[in-house]
Amino acid sequence: MRIGVLGGSFDPVHLGHLLLAEQARQELELEKVIFIPSFLAPFKKENAPALCRYKMVCLAIKRNPYFEVSFLEIKRKGVSYSIDTIRELKKVYDREEMFFILGSDAWNHFSSWKEKDKLLQLVRFAVIERPGFPLKEQGAQKIEGEVFPISSSQIREKVKRGESIRYLVPEAVRRYILNKGL
Repeated sequence: MRIGVLGGSFDPVHLGHLLLAEQARQELELEKVIFIPSFLAPFKKENAPALCRYKMVCLAIKRNPYFEVSFLEIKRKGVSYSIDTIRELKKVYDREEMFFILGSDAWNHFSSWKEKDKLLQLVRFAVIERPGFPLKEQGAQKIEGEVFPISSSQIREKVKRGESIRYLVPEAVRRYILNKGL
């Protein structure tokens, strides 16, 4: 079995995340992609509470039978380091081939990740090149595909300014953000 892991703050989850996961699923022939919202990301500051970010991912992936969401990092609390998460997942998926899916913006900072050498032994990395972030680090499989030109921080700014985020996030996520005042 081949499994994809897509971690992040998902603050909020948007169509770019979903497109990346779907492209990786197809190109790498993955049986499923597990979305893992962080409790506290080591390199970012989340705005929405962890439970809200988890709920938004649940709403976003609800209709895709190949996608699932994990509560692992939120349950563990504290800073969410990828090595800790992968070790936990390997207890459940010990025989499966695991791919860690991410954008080139995150991959280019891989040298600063906790226990990066051990992480490279446990999983394969699959990276899509994002505009403005050419691949610098070597050692990952490149995912070919389209990149949806939006980021969670841009979406948060639009919400703060009262601008529409329709067609940037799934409709259920848009409604959730508005209803919760995120």
